Amino acid sequence: MTKKDSLRDIEREMRTVLHRVRRTSIENAQLIDPGLPVTAFPVLLYIADNGTVRAQDVVEAMGLDKATISRQLTQLQELGLVDRTADPADRRAYSVTLTPEGQSKVDALAKQRRAEFMERLDGWSADDLEQLADFLSRYNASLDR
Repeated sequence: MTKKDSLRDIEREMRTVLHRVRRTSIENAQLIDPGLPVTAFPVLLYIADNGTVRAQDVVEAMGLDKATISRQLTQLQELGLVDRTADPADRRAYSVTLTPEGQSKVDALAKQRRAEFMERLDGWSADDLEQLADFLSRYNASLDR
């Protein structure tokens, strides 16, 4: 198999993964809260992964404009999943953190996702899993260049 053939196969498999991730994101957003828009779900996960963050951090991490992130943060706040706190040094800025309810829902979803991963990857050796993690890490790092 040539490098060109391999790249074509990788592209096809990545498309499949992306379609599955999209479908799973929709399902997971609904598990968190039926009113949670799928577009706000990655914002919720970013906050869960990073703790208390500035809204500007979310804008930069998501690569979206301030208005879009502000709207998504408002949706998350209205659902009781996050709290926003004004920055005393700069009234235009604010910090965002998960509420206890938001943390509980994200934790429950993460536990369920890990169980599903374990089931799907049950036949994989520890070396295979380590290699997959390494390859994914390398690929993700290449996207940041």
